[in-house]
Amino acid sequence: MTEPTSPSRHLAALTAAFLQSARPLQILGWLMCAAAVAGALFAALHGLRCAGILFALALMSGLPLAWYVLRIRFDVAAFELIAQYTDAADTLADFDAALCQLGLRQKADPRDLVQRACASRTLVYRLATVVCGQLIFVLIGMGTLYA
Repeated sequence: MTEPTSPSRHLAALTAAFLQSARPLQILGWLMCAAAVAGALFAALHGLRCAGILFALALMSGLPLAWYVLRIRFDVAAFELIAQYTDAADTLADFDAALCQLGLRQKADPRDLVQRACASRTLVYRLATVVCGQLIFVLIGMGTLYA
């Protein structure tokens, strides 16, 4: 493989760095799950049904959280690999073929590096939305505990 051009190397490296910067959001999401478990147990012990439902909703938000965390971690590794190699169309095509062989991508139109970076950025926005939802559920649930 040939040496990558600077713009594509920088785009891949910066995308990986941006995705890694979502780590505090991931940690906050897991902390919200832990708070939801504690709150749900407390609500169940004291017969507070409304609070229990809110904490259960926060806990169920942990499922998409886990998916986005997994996808973001995979994309970090993928962009770090892409940053090491060429930006030629055949390299991205080879990458897509490997994803298809693993069952991680369906046959589709090839995407360039910019499209891949934008799609990965969308994952971070979705993760932030899930964590904000969890935070809202936990805060309202805590408020109902003391109401």
